[in-house]
Amino acid sequence: MELNEKYFQPKDDKCGVQTIEQSLMPDEKILWQGKPQKKAFVLNNVFKMLPIALLWIAFDVFFIVMLATNADGFPTEMIAPICIFFALHLAPVWIWIYRCVTASKRHKNIEYAFTDKRIIVRKGAVAVDFKSIDYKDVVAVNLRYGLIDMAAKVGDIYITSTGKATVLEDLENPASVEQLLQQIVSDKKPDVAFTDNA
Repeated sequence: MELNEKYFQPKDDKCGVQTIEQSLMPDEKILWQGKPQKKAFVLNNVFKMLPIALLWIAFDVFFIVMLATNADGFPTEMIAPICIFFALHLAPVWIWIYRCVTASKRHKNIEYAFTDKRIIVRKGAVAVDFKSIDYKDVVAVNLRYGLIDMAAKVGDIYITSTGKATVLEDLENPASVEQLLQQIVSDKKPDVAFTDNA
């Protein structure tokens, strides 16, 4: 028995599914497609964790200065463990820095789509992940605005499905997108209950 080696080769130059269009089933149609507004997305990633990061840095700098000023009677074998402790203790700051540095790349990879069968979310900083939500699993759709959202005239759509929640971030015309999503889910699942927290 001979194996057809061409069967195991990728059908195009790119390995795996790269776009929402490539992830569609043969008879699936896109009803809406969009992505976050870049300016609002980047600003939200910078400012959302900024107060926590600044407080964390101030707290750790205070203790590092206190230790440094009293370093005369300090055992030298304790320096390495304390440096490791502070490096780990600053984890919220590293996460904030990572989110700031990768915001533009993550924005490039984020895309949302409503099809006639499901909700598709594409995202990722390095590797691209796809998430599908069946309309039958949607429990509620909520629209929320933050301070930056209101200034940039965007909003976040929170989709609560069985066992998890998904956020479509920083969308332009969020009210009309939310209404469209509610209409689609209502058509697919007549007994669904929605709440709208604007």
